[in-house]
Amino acid sequence: MDIKKSISYFRSLIDEQGIVQFTKGYEKDYAYGYAIEDQSRALVLALELGDKELAEKFFKLISRSITDKGVLMLWDKTGKFKDKIDSEGEAVAEAVWGLGCVGANEETNKLWKYILTSPHPRTWPYGILGAVELGNTEIVTELGFKIVAAFRNNASADWKWLEKRMTYGNALFPWSLIKAYDMTKIVVFKEVADELINFLLINLIYDGKPIMVGFDGWWKKGEKMVMFGQQPIDVAYMVLALLDYYKITGEEKYLEKAKFYFSWYDGNNILNLPMIREDGACMDGLWQNGVNPNAGAESNICYLLAAVKIQNQL
Repeated sequence: MDIKKSISYFRSLIDEQGIVQFTKGYEKDYAYGYAIEDQSRALVLALELGDKELAEKFFKLISRSITDKGVLMLWDKTGKFKDKIDSEGEAVAEAVWGLGCVGANEETNKLWKYILTSPHPRTWPYGILGAVELGNTEIVTELGFKIVAAFRNNASADWKWLEKRMTYGNALFPWSLIKAYDMTKIVVFKEVADELINFLLINLIYDGKPIMVGFDGWWKKGEKMVMFGQQPIDVAYMVLALLDYYKITGEEKYLEKAKFYFSWYDGNNILNLPMIREDGACMDGLWQNGVNPNAGAESNICYLLAAVKIQNQL
């Protein structure tokens, strides 16, 4: 696997204001500016790439977005922030993940209250990922039990999930719980993580190929899963979850499953279309009529997070 082109493409999306959120085809699209979630994931990737200078850049951008009401979510090409603050959603949670990876206790201490009181389940796993990096067992435990409670409230014999519908970034939940178990050795964390990852493994396959829940309607409990509008972020989180499962349990089947889901990028998907462009860019989605030709920050950061981890296992 040669990901040099993909790393170069990732770097091409970055300027003095950060990593731009979207593209139109091969060109950066500045209409929607820069998103704090992308800077946070890019910080995690910069650390994986061993690029301290780039990591420092993203750390400063995230730090600059922190206010006494949460995090500022968006800014434009001039560096001017939009009047949009997140205090209970994924923007603040992903900031905590990124900050946790650089050991930024001072900055995360300003944000934990938003994660711990958030009613949105997808904030909790990001919080766990950040807290694990910081060695904060208390927060890992509290957030882990939030996921367990949500699972117990929503799961049934034929629906082993913690929400009434499955949307995006789904593997975050078993991924964070298995890491929480590894840190705390609280058995119920692994038990629920196993239920969640097995439910994904059973259902995210079609005609022998890896699939993801589609953006074009998601998968509601009791209904048929939508399979188009599949996104690279979902594949990446599945791969990362399985790789940590392999690392923590030592079971080879999880490494093999990680490779299987990673093959989605190379064209082992329901349309048999490669998701990586000739310039190394990861395209934004798989739709019924083909591949989304745009290649924004989220898709490329997430692809590289998975690719770097997979490469380290080969």
